Amino acid sequence: MLNVGALVDVGVIAGAVLACRMLGREKIYYYLTGHAAVLALIWREFVPLSGGHAYVSFLWAVYAIALLVVGLRSARQAMWQTGAATLLLLVGKLFVVDLANLEAIWRILLFMVVGGGFLALGYAFPNLRRLDAEADEVS
Repeated sequence: MLNVGALVDVGVIAGAVLACRMLGREKIYYYLTGHAAVLALIWREFVPLSGGHAYVSFLWAVYAIALLVVGLRSARQAMWQTGAATLLLLVGKLFVVDLANLEAIWRILLFMVVGGGFLALGYAFPNLRRLDAEADEVS
């Protein structure tokens, strides 16, 4: 991940995200393009490693949960919906790609970690949405 090509890609993605802050309504398309670029960058950099598909799935899960949590806490609907869609993409990847390409131990660990993450997220979800309810009660 710490090679010149990856660092240039990260710089370009960060610059595009900063440029999006100056746009109007169409900026959501640029954010989604940047999101797809981040997912593709993770894929490109980690798949060649031994057990790389497991690393990609784990990083996608962390990234998607971060989007979901930040989107819920800051009441940004597009962000938490993107996080939820990324989690659905991750589940599809787990069943289609990871079951075919990973050894049994990696599959077991990956499904346990991702399943535990889904359980924790489901448990924490009402508390994450609580900020919206408190803001409505105050106003």
